[in-house]
Order: sequence, then structure tokens, then C-alpha cells
Amino acid sequence: MRGATESSASSEVTRGRGRASNLFVRITTAGIGIPLVLIVNYAGAWPFGIVLALVAGAAFFEFWSMAARAGFPGSLLIGVPASAALALSSPLVTRPQPLWIALIVGTQLLGGVWFLYRRNYERGLIGWVMTVSGVAYVGVLIAPLGLLRQAAHGAWWVAVVLLITWSYDTGAYFAGSFWGHRPFMKHVSPSKTREGVMGGLAASTLVGLVAVPAVGLLFWQALLLGALGGAVAQLGDLVESMLKRQTGVKDSGTIIPGHGGLLDRIDSLLFVGPLVYYAALITGHAS
Repeated sequence: MRGATESSASSEVTRGRGRASNLFVRITTAGIGIPLVLIVNYAGAWPFGIVLALVAGAAFFEFWSMAARAGFPGSLLIGVPASAALALSSPLVTRPQPLWIALIVGTQLLGGVWFLYRRNYERGLIGWVMTVSGVAYVGVLIAPLGLLRQAAHGAWWVAVVLLITWSYDTGAYFAGSFWGHRPFMKHVSPSKTREGVMGGLAASTLVGLVAVPAVGLLFWQALLLGALGGAVAQLGDLVESMLKRQTGVKDSGTIIPGHGGLLDRIDSLLFVGPLVYYAALITGHAS
């Protein structure tokens, strides 16, 4: 009995040390990564667009890898350049929306041709669907960030997206770690709790107020944007959790120490970016 108790205590200590070590790695990585992201944002629309294109291409690769592991591979040859082109479209043209449509249509047409070949035909339907859906998931959702960067005070608008997303993730992480005990969407992500969700929403709502001095939103508009931003950030996280759970992977990749893959870090951002862009459009701050 004593041996079992000692073993249990030793396991708890080991797990505690593991959590502390992982938290240290996460904080260190964030401490390096966040300033780099902000520097790229303020460097200008072209540097931002180029980095956004690289991120989109890498994120599609991770999406493709997860799908391929589950036996549903799409086309890297089509998906990576299409996703990157969608992300880079905003610095190229003033109004990139027609280009977005052309890229999506082109992806569908090229995907149809690619999977009609005899060597690709057996997985043609699922491969075509995964290619188009991967480009839509990564490329289409990340593209509004580039367009937002082109708006008046664009660097500040992008900063609002980043701060809302990061604050939700941080608030949810710490609230869930310290007070979380009631499951939230357990069938999708067993670690999510209602307390974590509430902590994340509280943090994103408050941080949304940065939009008042930064981009000139009214107080109530900034509060609403922060709350809605937190909600869609959680949705983005759950969607990627669903993808990982259904494809049998723990992380989308290993590129970021302590954080997993690139897609693991931008899953919420993919949903918050379009929301903030359309908020800027509705309030007359973007075109």
C-alpha cells in the first residue's frame, strides 16, 4: 500500500515537473515569437504579405499532412501555391476579392484535372475535396489579414486581431488550468472547460478595448468586437481540434517548440482575422 502511494506521489511530481517545463518552453517561445510577429506587422504591407504567404503555405502543408495520415491526401502541388497566393494577393492589387474568386475557381479546376489522371483517380473524389477545402480553410481565411493591413491604420488593426486572439488563448489557458473542472465540448477536446471559455471571453472582451484608442472604435463597438473575437477564436480552436481528433494526431506539426505546429498557433487567428476585417468594413475603416 505504501509503495503504491509513493508511486502515485512520484507520478504526480513527475507530471507537475512536466507541466512546468512545458509552460516554460511555451513562455520562452512566445517571448521570442510575439515580438517578431509585431516587427513584421509594422515593417509594412509587403513584408507582412510575404510572411503571411509563407505561413499560409506551411499551414496548408500541415493540413495536408494530417489528412494524408488519415488516408485522405489532397494535392500539395496545387494547395500550397494557391494558399500562399491568396495570402499575398492584398499587396499585389488594390481590391483582391476578384483574385480570390479566381484562385478558388482555379483550385477547383486544376484539382479536377489532377485527380482525373489514372494514377490519382482512385483517391480522386476525396483528394479533390481535401485540396479545395484545405485552400479554403487556410488561404481564404488568412487572406483578410493582408487586406486589413492595407486599411487606414492597418498595422493597428492587425495588432487588434493579434491581441484579441492571444488574450483569449491566454485567458482560457490560465482560467482552465486554475479553476477548470466542468467540461466544454468534451467530444471534440477533452481538455476544454467552461471556466476556461469564460476566462478567455473575459480577457478578449477587455483587451478589445485597445481598439478604442488604436483605430477609433466606439467603446461599445470595441467591447462587442472583443467578445465576438473571443467566441470565434474558440470556434477556430475547436475546428482544428476536430481535424486533429478525426485524423488521429496530437499536434498539427512540431515547428514551434512547446506549441506544436503552425496551424496549432493560427487556428484561432484564421477566424478572428475575417471577423475584425468585416468589423472594420462595417464601421467604415476599411474598403
